[in-house]
Amino acid sequence: MLFRSVVPAIGNFKMRPRRELLVTVDDVLAGLKRPETKIVDARSDAEYTGALVRAARGGAIPGAVHLEWTRNLDANGFFKSADELRTMYLDRGITPENEVIPHCHGGYRSAHTYLALRLIGYSNVRNYLGSWGEWGNRTDLPIEHPTEP
Repeated sequence: MLFRSVVPAIGNFKMRPRRELLVTVDDVLAGLKRPETKIVDARSDAEYTGALVRAARGGAIPGAVHLEWTRNLDANGFFKSADELRTMYLDRGITPENEVIPHCHGGYRSAHTYLALRLIGYSNVRNYLGSWGEWGNRTDLPIEHPTEP
């Protein structure tokens, strides 16, 4: 079977920044001082503890709650049910009332966590796009070395 190439019609798509969906390093620093802000580390166990170093430094953002992004998925690779996801996040002290900042190494895995949280009704979620790629390479930023994930 042959497929014909279809050229899409010229559109009028306009992009605009959506600052309310992202945080910067300064936002994360400010969040470290607020108990209602929860930073969610979506990286692997080894990245979180610093056993696997993918930047100038290994470790974690102080106080970050570790919840690897794959924990959002069931055995078939689909999102877990909303009830399972809610329970998982609530068990870690992450509530819908919190400001939630997911991060990983480059913002991709944390985007998955962002989506999981939005799907279960968390409205105050913003992804840290710079993630550990920025945080771990800046020696002026605080880190900690958790012993367990």
